[in-house]
Amino acid sequence: MGGTSVLLSYGLWQRRYGGDESLIGRTIEVNGASRVVAGVMAPDFHFPHPRIDLWMDLGVSATSFGSFHYDGAARLREGVSVEGAAADLRRLAAGVMLPGTSAGAAGSADSSRRPSGETIIPIVQPLRDNVVRDVSDTLWLLFGAMAFVLLVVVANVANLYLVRAAAREREVVVCAALGAGRGQLIRPFLAESMLLAAAGGAFGLLIGWMAVRTIVVSPVLDLPRLEEVAVNARVAVFAIFLSFLIAVVLGVLPAWRTVGVGVARGLRSAGRAFTASRERRRTQRVLVVIQVAAALTLLIGSALMLQTLWRLRSTNPGFDAQDVLTFEVILPYRGYETYDRTAGLQLALLDRVRRLPGVLSAGAVSGLPMATSEFPEMPDAVEVSGAANVTGALQRQVRYRLVTAGYFETMHIPVVQGFAPGHPDFNAAGAPILISANLAARLFPGENPLGQRIRRIRSVAAAEEERWNTIAGVVADVKHSGIAEPAPELIYLPVLNRAVDPGSSPGFLAFALRSNSATLPLVPGIRAIVEELDAQLPIANIRTMEAIVDAASARTTFIALLLGFATVAALFLGIVGIYGLISYAVGQRRREIGLRMALGARAEEVLRLVLRDGVRLTTAGVLIGFVASAFLTRFLDGHLFGVSANDPLTFFATALLLFTIGWFASALPARRASRIQPIEALADE
Repeated sequence: MGGTSVLLSYGLWQRRYGGDESLIGRTIEVNGASRVVAGVMAPDFHFPHPRIDLWMDLGVSATSFGSFHYDGAARLREGVSVEGAAADLRRLAAGVMLPGTSAGAAGSADSSRRPSGETIIPIVQPLRDNVVRDVSDTLWLLFGAMAFVLLVVVANVANLYLVRAAAREREVVVCAALGAGRGQLIRPFLAESMLLAAAGGAFGLLIGWMAVRTIVVSPVLDLPRLEEVAVNARVAVFAIFLSFLIAVVLGVLPAWRTVGVGVARGLRSAGRAFTASRERRRTQRVLVVIQVAAALTLLIGSALMLQTLWRLRSTNPGFDAQDVLTFEVILPYRGYETYDRTAGLQLALLDRVRRLPGVLSAGAVSGLPMATSEFPEMPDAVEVSGAANVTGALQRQVRYRLVTAGYFETMHIPVVQGFAPGHPDFNAAGAPILISANLAARLFPGENPLGQRIRRIRSVAAAEEERWNTIAGVVADVKHSGIAEPAPELIYLPVLNRAVDPGSSPGFLAFALRSNSATLPLVPGIRAIVEELDAQLPIANIRTMEAIVDAASARTTFIALLLGFATVAALFLGIVGIYGLISYAVGQRRREIGLRMALGARAEEVLRLVLRDGVRLTTAGVLIGFVASAFLTRFLDGHLFGVSANDPLTFFATALLLFTIGWFASALPARRASRIQPIEALADE
């Protein structure tokens, strides 16, 4: 692909050009320049991001000095490891000549002698790790939650199968006495479980398909390659295999145990009702304990995530997102080569949108808080005036934001000292700038930062050419990377004041408008203004500030919701399990209870007897759940905010809730047991 060629994404080719095959080789206009369409990528090609629709040649030659802010992709030769490739790149980087450095210094093996900020450190990682990023832990967490729900379901269904097998024990023994083989006896159990598995698997696939469609179209959930997730043939085969595997286990094992009763025992038991064996009762109780333990583990995880979500929602991000509409304008290179042309359009646009009906204030910034940008942050070092030398004066890298008058007012970001752009006294200082409160505390501890001079250092070799700026104001800290992340140290440059930093061109700005009512009705007016100023300019990312904040915590919300659904399902099944087991035990012990009451036992004593059984099961499940939760909640550490993974209050509150649920699940069959009439119970066969 030559320097004037482009590749189109399949989506752009379909949307903009209707899939016209004759477009290949023709010329289109990109950023005011003519480009030849070299080809169209495959429909499933989304690199490096699904929102990328066009690829152009970077235009870096072997003799030009490129930017080290770009990412590169390479396919390793067979037998070459990632660590080996990283070592090779570090060796090559040691010989790269930086601007303003001598060849001897650049090639020196002793990189520690280079000035701070001038060392090139290549970062190499597998592409899969770069795409998945920190989502891997989230996906494993959700997979574990669903596995726990499946465990509870299997335990519950296994209990039902054991009850079903006990009810058919006499039938099996009679058939065995008449000469039926083991295979013939097991076949009906297996056929029944297979039929139920087929129905359950089909219903589960339908629910899964609906859930996946809902998640994929979610406008706020940002997971890599989420659009490729679908309930396809592979998922269906896995679901069918898992359903029938569980069906075989649940159908064969209880049947095998029932068949193993033996003809002799069955014939000896003829003429009286069967009661569940001690081994079968023990198995049923163990299964209920497993359900309670799994439910408690999910309940604790869900409670921790809900606390995290609540704390995120209640944390002050440093700005007010309510009633703020945002949009972005990226000026093309052609037609906006000069600072005056670029700044002139941005000033005109800002002035026009401020006059829209309902707009209270408006401002612009080079990067909105919590807004994911396709453009990487490029922090620079900062030098404080009065230091002995440049290298010793360099502070750690600081982020910069270009701002206009009205931005802090619109976002309700407090100016804690001094003045903001737009104030009459702001321009009194030479080349005025603003800094965040945390940066002021670090650079000038115990001093007044107003009037102090600092300058941006983009290259140590060219540091003397940088312009000194005077601190005219200090603004409150703002969370930019997410509510759970600490507020970064920031320097704000009034971009439309060229005296501050001649090298900062306002080619990209995000506009923020605060209105006195609904914000979305402003969109048609904004589009009309931009079209009137330059009909070729696109408007990107029109959204409310509240939507941006919601998107920043979307993953936490997603985890909390799914864990919540899993917990509700596990709790419901746990209640059903306890209730079912106690009810079954009451039915099996009906004659025993009748005999006790005939011998003088009071209804209250029978009630306590049955309730004690349910409480014991719940207690055992809670104790096991405590141990499991203490180990498994460690995997939530990276997703929690403001609460510990082993928060004792959460553990004991959820245990109390589960005890209460277990008590109520046991109360109904216990009450029914206390009302058994001795005469009716003893008369039952």
